Amino acid sequence: MRVLINAMHTSGGGGLVYLNGILPHVPRDWELLISPDMASKITVPEGMAVRVTPKLGFFGKHVYEQFVLPILQRRWGFDAMLCNANYGPLFARRLVPIVHTTPRAAGAAKTLKMRLYWSFLVLLTKMSLARAWRVLVVAEHVLADYGGKNLMNKAVVAHPGKPEWDKNTPFKKDEQLLLAVGDVYAQKNYPTLVQAVVRLRRERPDVRLVIVGRPVDAAAVRALDKAVEAHQAEGFVEVRGGVPHDDLLALMAQAAVLVSVSRAECFNLPLLEALTVGTPVVCGDDDFFTEVVGTSAAVRLGLCEGAVADAVAVAIFALLESKPLCDQLIRAGYVRAGLFDWRLTGQKITYTFAV
Repeated sequence: MRVLINAMHTSGGGGLVYLNGILPHVPRDWELLISPDMASKITVPEGMAVRVTPKLGFFGKHVYEQFVLPILQRRWGFDAMLCNANYGPLFARRLVPIVHTTPRAAGAAKTLKMRLYWSFLVLLTKMSLARAWRVLVVAEHVLADYGGKNLMNKAVVAHPGKPEWDKNTPFKKDEQLLLAVGDVYAQKNYPTLVQAVVRLRRERPDVRLVIVGRPVDAAAVRALDKAVEAHQAEGFVEVRGGVPHDDLLALMAQAAVLVSVSRAECFNLPLLEALTVGTPVVCGDDDFFTEVVGTSAAVRLGLCEGAVADAVAVAIFALLESKPLCDQLIRAGYVRAGLFDWRLTGQKITYTFAV
């Protein structure tokens, strides 16, 4: 079966990591469709052909995908289309979307613009899932979010794999460095994390927080900036923006703790990366956290509204004060991370088109 990998919406973050992770493990006779600005960011395996879309804006890209791409798919002779996004062209032949986001994120949106964005995304996702030949999801818990039993009949869970990393790589831990990773959206709950660090500094005055993530949601960026200013945290909270993936892994390996207090995730890839590089994790105990870290590879907290900052501060303090606990989590993290393999992910995706 000739398959076109539609990656025209892939722009960065977890979607880019996922695409680069699976490409070496799918058939070389599949072809890749990308936007012109992504050519330098996607690692294309030798022998795989690449097609490039015209340079398009937001609306132009969606019009092209929905109305032009199905025609081109037939003209080019492709039997199926794998879309590295929640949605794809509704009239495509054998459409297979890869669900990367959860509709729960819509509940955290604060502004009209972001509510409209998430409403559009959820609507287009549901339409694509209804039309899809088969469906791939990067996390099992989203099956219930998008339709439960009806979706399960044609869905395959294809978790991301752990990054390539030699656990013997010499990285000196910075015992004062706390790290949070993820593009700045309202659901990431970064202002609460700033509060937690402020409280932690009463006992550990030298700790600092680095937040790595693209400033996607303007309202969430303003809320984060306001929290930093209100707590006079400019000297110990750094919002770094996006960084290359290899640099991110190196920074993660140096961090004492990776922290996530997100209120909604699909697959929280930074948690898996932290387990891989030997960095202890503090996170919530929601299903989207547990699917990644399991029950013993992280400090998982019941993050009740109103007490999140205190709980996170206490958990981080306990880790920083206990090397045996950190070592235990690191060992458990290596074991847990070993369950996630890009080769297996690629096999699942390939098999989806073989049956």
